[in-house]
Amino acid sequence: MFKVIKWLVLLVVVLGLAGTALVYGVLSLSMPTLDGKGQSTAINKPVTISRDALGQAVIKAENRNSAAYGLGYAHGQDRFFQMDLLRRNAAGELSELFGKAALGLDKKMRFHQLRKRSRAILNTLPESDKQLLNSYAQGVNEGLAQVGFASFEYLLTGGAQKPWQSEDSLLVIFSMYLDLQSATFERDEALIHIEQAYGQHMVDFLTQPSQYQAALDGSKLAPFTGTIPQLPEQAQHTVKNIQTNQERGSNNWAVTGAHTQTG
Repeated sequence: MFKVIKWLVLLVVVLGLAGTALVYGVLSLSMPTLDGKGQSTAINKPVTISRDALGQAVIKAENRNSAAYGLGYAHGQDRFFQMDLLRRNAAGELSELFGKAALGLDKKMRFHQLRKRSRAILNTLPESDKQLLNSYAQGVNEGLAQVGFASFEYLLTGGAQKPWQSEDSLLVIFSMYLDLQSATFERDEALIHIEQAYGQHMVDFLTQPSQYQAALDGSKLAPFTGTIPQLPEQAQHTVKNIQTNQERGSNNWAVTGAHTQTG
C-alpha cells in the first residue's frame, strides 16, 4: 500500500512539473526577442531600439518616420493585446474576442460608428501625418511578426491577431477619450441642476480651481474671490446627483515641481 501511495505522489509531482514546463514553454514562445538585428522596407534610415533599466523602450532614429516605425515595433512587441483591446473597444468589436459577454458594449459603441469616422478622419490628414501613421502601423505589425507566436491572451480567448492599420491609432484616441470622459455627461447634468436650484454663484464655488492645479503651459486660473454660498434646505435630488458622481482616474491629482524639494 505504501509503495502505491509513493508512486501516486511521484506521478502527481512529475505531471505537475510537466504541466509547469508546458505552460512556461508556451509563454516563452510569445516573448519578444530584444537582442539582434533586422531589416525592413518600411524605413530608409537605421533605427535603434533599446530598453532602459525599467524596461522602457528607448528609440534612436534620424527622422520622424523612422522613429514612428521604431515606436510601433516596440509597441507591437510589448503591448499589442492592450492596443487591440483599445481599438476593438472603440470600434465595437470586442465580441470577436469575448463572445456574447461583450455584445452589449459592442452595440453601444457601434452606434457611434467610430471605425467609419476614423477612416474618414484619416483621409483628411496631410500626407506627412498619413505617412507617420503608416510607418507606425508597419512597425507594429513587424514587431508582432517578430514574436512569431500568439500571446497567451489570444490562446485563452481563441481570437485571432489582426494586423494594425493606420485608422486603429485613431480608434485608440477615441477609446481613451471615452474612458477618461465617460462621466462628463453626468457631471454636466449635476452642474445644470445646481445652477437651476442655487444659481451660478454656487456653481462657481463648487468648480473653483485649486492652488495645486498646474497646467502644462504654466498658466493659472483666477482664484475664487466670492463668499461661501448658503445652502437652503431643498432640492435633495441635486445633492444626490453630486454624491453619485465620483470621478476616479490614474491622474486624479498631481503636484507641481514648485511644491517639491527636487523640482
